[in-house]
Amino acid sequence: MFESSEESLIKLSSDGYKLSIINNGKHTFQYKNIQALGIERYMSIILASEKEKIKKPYPLIFEKVANDLDVELGECVFIGDSLKNDYEASKSVGMQSI
Repeated sequence: MFESSEESLIKLSSDGYKLSIINNGKHTFQYKNIQALGIERYMSIILASEKEKIKKPYPLIFEKVANDLDVELGECVFIGDSLKNDYEASKSVGMQSI
């Protein structure tokens, strides 16, 4: 992981932001990847579609993470790497999307 990425995660979490990950992968495989990056300690919630039985772009997975974090959808900023599954899908439920 890039040093500046970890600095950003430290700053965001110390400023009180609730961070989470939603991925469309296998739970064990994805969690091991997240652990290898050393970022799980900054996350309030990590959702894997396999475990949740909901995949992006379906709205329910975005609604679940906001509910689990106890925040409104409009308070969430979703950063993703897929135009359809991340940007358009999170925007359609009222999240701010990048």
